[in-house]
Amino acid sequence: IMAGLGALMFSPRTRRTPLAVGALVFLLSYFIFSKFIFKGGDVFGERWMYFPSVGIAIMGAYGIETLWRHWRFAAVLILLAIGAGYFAVILLRNPVWRSNETLFQSMIASAQRSLQGYTSLAKY
Repeated sequence: IMAGLGALMFSPRTRRTPLAVGALVFLLSYFIFSKFIFKGGDVFGERWMYFPSVGIAIMGAYGIETLWRHWRFAAVLILLAIGAGYFAVILLRNPVWRSNETLFQSMIASAQRSLQGYTSLAKY
């Protein structure tokens, strides 16, 4: 995957497109926070790994926009599939937010050693 993204950045066909920009954003931000180069990556929280997804979003948006210019029906189907995927995840996750009790129980279920989860549930 890394070699493919590097090829997107240096290929003459894609060098001046959003594909190269997205690959550059992904690779630069990923290498900073991954343990690929710097072995002491434990000091960073996993939330720092969300930023490289901006590069993937740039490449995906360019792909859908290109598809929109040539085959609008296919682009609409892909956008509907992405929306349906998000909708399904939200529906499955939504019951957790119905009450404080279910939220705190979910915290304990996903992280059994969560002091905040046990304390919050006890206070509730």
